[in-house]
Amino acid sequence: MPRMEWPHVSDRPVVKVEFQSAATGDRVERTLLADSGAGERGDNFDLILTTVDCIEFGGILMELTALGGAYSGEFPVYFLPAWIPGIGFSDFVRVVGAPITLGSMDGFACFPFLNQFTYGNFGSPDSFGLEFDPTAA
Repeated sequence: MPRMEWPHVSDRPVVKVEFQSAATGDRVERTLLADSGAGERGDNFDLILTTVDCIEFGGILMELTALGGAYSGEFPVYFLPAWIPGIGFSDFVRVVGAPITLGSMDGFACFPFLNQFTYGNFGSPDSFGLEFDPTAA
């Protein structure tokens, strides 16, 4: 299985996911906090980004969802394509658009997203990684 690993950002695990700008067609990378505690397996969202990003990436508005914790309230869920080229991941994901601020990170990779992969530090305490079997998707 292909594997990607990323160094921690501000001592926190991250994944880097690409999206396509609706305006230019260029791929844009976003650094997302890998947060297995965000969301449950059956939730209707995979990632959390800013609403501005969801619109910039041509997201299709699907529904509203309720979040608790640090970002409480009802927020829109967008459907948009995402890529992690180094491991062959290319799929549509469900992204909550929320007014988030994370400093050096652009959003959250939540448990429903991470659960598609084998994930962890793979023996390296300074990085976080994903393994993906594209034939199983």
